[in-house]
Amino acid sequence: LARNDDSDTNLPPLAIDLRLGSLWFSTGLPLQNANARLIFDGKLWRTVDLAGSFGDKRNVSLKVATAGTTRTLSFESSDAGAALRALNIADTVNGGRMLLALTRDASKDDTPWRGNFAMRDINVVKAPILARTLALASFTGITNALAGKGIEFASVDGPLGFKDRMARIANPRAA
Repeated sequence: LARNDDSDTNLPPLAIDLRLGSLWFSTGLPLQNANARLIFDGKLWRTVDLAGSFGDKRNVSLKVATAGTTRTLSFESSDAGAALRALNIADTVNGGRMLLALTRDASKDDTPWRGNFAMRDINVVKAPILARTLALASFTGITNALAGKGIEFASVDGPLGFKDRMARIANPRAA
């Protein structure tokens, strides 16, 4: 999604429309009924619009748009856990919904993406011992611990930055 930094690659401007039965990720989880629209202006992928599902009613979409010098990126999934597993980000989240909204200045190559993320109604399994201990402070936490269900969160959100393939979450909130 960044500028075409590889001087050996000179792609012409192009527009791509795809409709795929399955789009497989390296993690082995397919995106089914995938639809994509990509527009490359010769230097920058100006538009990326990808949508599909991880099975029944577990929709996911990625949108990147450019207007002037502002780029926006949004990622939305009705199954946060499946999306995080498919992207090989985390295998400890089950269920929930996720929304990521970022912007950046497209006129400068080194400008980071900045925005917010939000997850709702997620369950975290295989949590670190400190997190599991803190979860015992609530009645629900005790019940879930005894049943081996993990830690449930009604919401997790906060500011997010992304630069040089590194994400930075500062001061997240969880309830």
